[in-house]
Amino acid sequence: MIPQEIEGFIFKPTYLQRLLVSKKEDWNTGKVERKLVRVLAEEKDHYDLLEGTWKVIKYEGSDLPNEKFPKGQSVFILPGIFRIAGSSDGCNNITLEIQKVGPNKVLSFGTKMMTQKACLPDWHDTLPYPGLSNNFKREGNVLTFYSDTEGEVAVWEKLN
Repeated sequence: MIPQEIEGFIFKPTYLQRLLVSKKEDWNTGKVERKLVRVLAEEKDHYDLLEGTWKVIKYEGSDLPNEKFPKGQSVFILPGIFRIAGSSDGCNNITLEIQKVGPNKVLSFGTKMMTQKACLPDWHDTLPYPGLSNNFKREGNVLTFYSDTEGEVAVWEKLN
């Protein structure tokens, strides 16, 4: 639902909110009226740490491009309420819903969708989001993904 369509609701871009909304539809005109009854839950979200276009510069200790990523790898994470990450495996376009982000880890993902193009077999081995499911630390325009047991997993550099 688009927040602007709820009377009395003020959208907070860095929060996840669960709302109780009343809906009234005029059957003659088809006009729908939505009003905020109350905010049921509100929680700080850190999605803004990930927004932007990123170039993956290192994965599993190797600089990119390399044999596993011959064309390098980039990821874009859309700002706003849609919360979508986009990338490619070298052939297919892949989108991933990001549902909830903590201060140092993506806590939950939603649906992953991809195009179904006829591609060369070796392109299917490329990861579209190297490191994204690991813990992260943001320092300026650099995101470092790491594992508690193995250390650094990936490094992304912001392009915009």
